[in-house]
Amino acid sequence: MDRLRYTKQRMKPLINKLKKIRTEKNITQIELNSRIGYTDSLVSRWECGDRSPSAFALFAWVEALGYELTIQPKHNDE
Repeated sequence: MDRLRYTKQRMKPLINKLKKIRTEKNITQIELNSRIGYTDSLVSRWECGDRSPSAFALFAWVEALGYELTIQPKHNDE
């Protein structure tokens, strides 16, 4: 599997969650773009999977929605 496809596949659940939060808060893509300082189409491109956000953009996106990213250990069900 190539790196780009792997990255998109791993990001998809997080992107879907961020999209759900955005829509539940009634924030448009245009408004979110404005909050994080990106062009009008960039959030749309992230949400539809055409592009993946950089780490900086991802943190800005999460914070603009009123959340923060945290790192937790994986849980083993073994």
